Amino acid sequence: MFGIGYWAFGQFMLTISPTISIATFWGKAIFLWPFLMALSLHFSLAFTESDLLKNKLLYVALYFPPVLFSLIDVTTYWISLPPTLKSWGYTYSVPLYSWISRIDGIWAAIISLLMLFLFASYYNRIIDKTRKQQTKFIAVAFAIPIFLDLVTDSLFPIMGIDFPGLGAISASFTSFLVVYAMLKYELFGFRPEIAAENVFSTMLDSLILVNLRGVIVKVNRALLEVTGYAENELLGTSVGEMVQKAGVLSKGNTTPEIIAGLRKQREVKNYEIKFHTKLGQEKSGMLSCSMVSDSKGQDVGMAFVLRDITERKEMEEKLIKSERLASIGELAGILGHDLRNPLNAIGVAAYYLKTKYANVLDKKDEVMFESIDSSINYSNKIVNDLIDYSSEIRLDLESVTPKSLVNNALAFSSAPQNIVVLDKTCEAPTLEIDAGKITRAFANIIKNAFDAMPRCGILTINCAEEDEMVVFTFKDTGEGMSKETLDKLWLPLFTTKAKGMGFGLAICKRAVESHTGEISAESQLNFGTTIKVKLPQNLRSSNT
Repeated sequence: MFGIGYWAFGQFMLTISPTISIATFWGKAIFLWPFLMALSLHFSLAFTESDLLKNKLLYVALYFPPVLFSLIDVTTYWISLPPTLKSWGYTYSVPLYSWISRIDGIWAAIISLLMLFLFASYYNRIIDKTRKQQTKFIAVAFAIPIFLDLVTDSLFPIMGIDFPGLGAISASFTSFLVVYAMLKYELFGFRPEIAAENVFSTMLDSLILVNLRGVIVKVNRALLEVTGYAENELLGTSVGEMVQKAGVLSKGNTTPEIIAGLRKQREVKNYEIKFHTKLGQEKSGMLSCSMVSDSKGQDVGMAFVLRDITERKEMEEKLIKSERLASIGELAGILGHDLRNPLNAIGVAAYYLKTKYANVLDKKDEVMFESIDSSINYSNKIVNDLIDYSSEIRLDLESVTPKSLVNNALAFSSAPQNIVVLDKTCEAPTLEIDAGKITRAFANIIKNAFDAMPRCGILTINCAEEDEMVVFTFKDTGEGMSKETLDKLWLPLFTTKAKGMGFGLAICKRAVESHTGEISAESQLNFGTTIKVKLPQNLRSSNT
């Protein structure tokens, strides 16, 4: 309103000026009028709660033209000519030949129309009746001076019609209507409705308001951000499907049954549900809902509050998983140490008997002793796996090449005759790692690849440098794995084989991660599996 008063006062003093010099002074004194347009548009954007105000570039686009036009107007006559005396007093005129004046006029017209558009679209969008009344008064307050200024200050001069400009005078109506809206509808005062609207729009939990027919009538910004939907995609749709998926009220399949159940219970709290975003991503949520009544106690709708607990659930699952793995590791260490001594005793006893009775053993007896030795070796491997998984990893670093690592690993696992191994690794770069642990990890990966190709196949081993890391790939043409198997691949005690405890790949993962590396798998049924291992070229730490 101060801007409007400044403009109106300047125009009034221009009109009643006694001399041309004084009129010229007042004509130049209102050179800041472009800022009035920019401030009016800024007010319109704020009043209509436009998201455009979040963009910092908007402020440049909003206030740079007023700065430019004001400087031109105060220093030149390219926008407004010197005042001329009319029957009603001095007035300024527009230089029709000036292209800068035309740009200024077009800019002012665009600003004016944009303000009216913002008010009209906001009026149609909002539901609150008081807010609608406020919008209507503000829109009329700005529309009157815009229309009169366009007609009397722009169109009439172009048409050659001498008529006093009414833009500044009509601006008083703007002040009057704004003051009226402030007094009658508490435009800038604190009201519970305004506070409730602000809380509704800024609360972190998702909120949905539903009428008694089960139709969504209002949602807040948090719901749109969580689900990825636009507001117009949700308003007017049924809330029934979401509540049915939650399974909190009834097994009915219709919205009326859900509403009837909620009317009976009146309120439900903290039910965990699964819901999907617009892109199909599954999330976890905590749903609470209650009936909403008016001042007379009549039910008018329902309110649903949905809290996104996806991150919390993921953290809980990780915590449970880590505790489980820690328990498994502790148990593995105990079992490994307790089983080693009996196995050693069995091995010593078997060797003693085989040596003592070597002269009387027949072929059947020799086969039995070989079976005992084989079983002891296999049991020792299981014991070693248990101890390796449970023990603290300490790294003994040495310089090795990718080629030597793979060669040593292949020496531990001789390839069957029906499998071709293509070793495409190179001699460079040199890595500072614990060669023993990584060699055993690679040997385990290679053996698993052989087992995945029972008939025939090709195992391709490659390496490449990537951001100070060396990436090893082990790609087989075997049977592949399902997504369910892939998700559990690195867990201890998980195996798809008839024999084995399922510690092999879990130990591989620990060995690689102890080097601050990464191990991952890609697989598809009947299309083989690719294992990728990323290791740093220069590892400084000596233990995990």
